[in-house]
Amino acid sequence: MDNEIAFAGNVCRSICCNLFSKYIEQTTNNYLIGYRIQKNCEMLKETKRSISEIAIACGFQSVSYFSYTFRRKMGYGPQH
Repeated sequence: MDNEIAFAGNVCRSICCNLFSKYIEQTTNNYLIGYRIQKNCEMLKETKRSISEIAIACGFQSVSYFSYTFRRKMGYGPQH
């Protein structure tokens, strides 16, 4: 993931990570997880799609990892 962001910004991975931490104040991984959780929350409110469909659509590899990450980030499960 870091490599993809660095490539898109045309910088090396270490510079990308340093800049990201400096200006966004979090790692690229934490930022991406937060963004995906935010999109999941929007889709859960706005659509009738299942949790598993939404999790996969937002880039999570499995529903169990999505549920674990959602609960850790939000303090409650996605069914809430």
